[in-house]
Formats: sequence, C-alpha cells, structure tokens
Amino acid sequence: MTAFALTGVIARFDDGGTLSLADMEISRGELVALTGANGSGKSTLLRVLAGLVDSRGSVTRGHDARAVAFVGARPFLFRRSAFDNVELAIGGIGLARLDRRRRTGAALSRCGASHLAGRSPRELSDGEAQRVALARALVTEPEALLLDEPLGPLDAEGEALVLGLLRDRGERTIVVASPSADAIRSLAPRVVDLR
Repeated sequence: MTAFALTGVIARFDDGGTLSLADMEISRGELVALTGANGSGKSTLLRVLAGLVDSRGSVTRGHDARAVAFVGARPFLFRRSAFDNVELAIGGIGLARLDRRRRTGAALSRCGASHLAGRSPRELSDGEAQRVALARALVTEPEALLLDEPLGPLDAEGEALVLGLLRDRGERTIVVASPSADAIRSLAPRVVDLR
C-alpha cells in the first residue's frame, strides 16, 4: 500500500520561487533516507509530504493528515515547559487529563527527555530541543514520521536513542532527510539520492 507518492510536483514558496521535486513512491511501513547536498530539496520534499508547503502536481497521501508527524531540523517549541510542549500535541483528541499526562511522560521517557520536562525551550540545548520535538511527534502515535536531519544536533547517546526508535518503528512509515545515509545505514533504509 502507498504511504506517499509524488508525480510532477513543483513546490511553491512565499517569495515566488519554485522547486521541482523527484517523482517517487513510498510504501507504508517503509524506512526511506532522502540524501543529497544542501539545496537538493530534501527538506522541501518532507514539507510537501507533510502538507506544509504549497505545491502543484500530484501528491498522494495514503495516511490521514492527522496521522503524519513532522520534525524539522530546527524544531519550533512554544514558550512553555518541555512537558507542556509535548502534551499540546494531544490536547484536542478527547483524552482525559490524566491519560494525556501519562502519555506525555511516556513519550518524553522514550526520547530520553524525562529530565527536561520542567524546562523552558530557552534552557534547552539544540540536542535537547530535538528530543522534546521528537517526543511531541511520537506522543500522537503517528502512522508516518517525517524527520529532517534528526541526528544533526544530537550527542552520541541521543543518536543511539533515535536510531533505536527508528529500528523499533513497527508498521510506521518513516522518511528521514540527511546529507548522507551513513548514520542510519545499519537500519537498511531505501536510499533516495536527490542530487
């Protein structure tokens, strides 16, 4: 079954610029590494898949939009605690407060970020912010996860943790943008080079 498919897609930007994207199909449950130099369209492609960039052409999404989570290379966090940032992602789905808090705590724990729960974004390093953003994505239990250079700001411990999360993805579709696939090669992704 198809998770995502792009045919003849041209991304359009607010400044009037455009970028033609490679035609591709991604199957449900697949792990795909998008590689290529800066400016090759990796981040833009992820944003098109997430529905965050206007585009022309055919974009097929086999997952409901609410079941797709995107984590940018420089994630945005609200001026609230790390815990609140994660909990906000599931605030409108009808869970009781106690269930939201349990699920939020579990997501932070999975990402090695429980100790960051009470901190504000300005108190977090780039790697810590990345862990919180990943927890915020995972707390929604997405069917598809789109990650833009997720290992960049992480230390060795954080990188090992994220690689473990990717390895244990179950049926989840994951698309990772990275300058090279070396960091996740052990997970045997399908590599799509956008040069």
